[in-house]
Amino acid sequence: MPIPLLTAAIWGGLVIWPFWRITTRVGYPGWLSLLMVVPVVNLAYLYFLAYSTWPGVEEFQDQGRESRRRSPISPSL
Repeated sequence: MPIPLLTAAIWGGLVIWPFWRITTRVGYPGWLSLLMVVPVVNLAYLYFLAYSTWPGVEEFQDQGRESRRRSPISPSL
């Protein structure tokens, strides 16, 4: 009995760890990656990550806009 539990724990760690990193990098709380263990919810979570606006990317884009406003030389397009 302990071998299937150990296998499930290892498999869960291999699935949860990368999604934890992805989730925190895009600006959402890392605990949302635990949803990958729930069978139907994991698909909804993948669609949510794929099609939602990421808070971390918005902050990065806002910083880029601010630096362009402060730039003394603006590129001509």
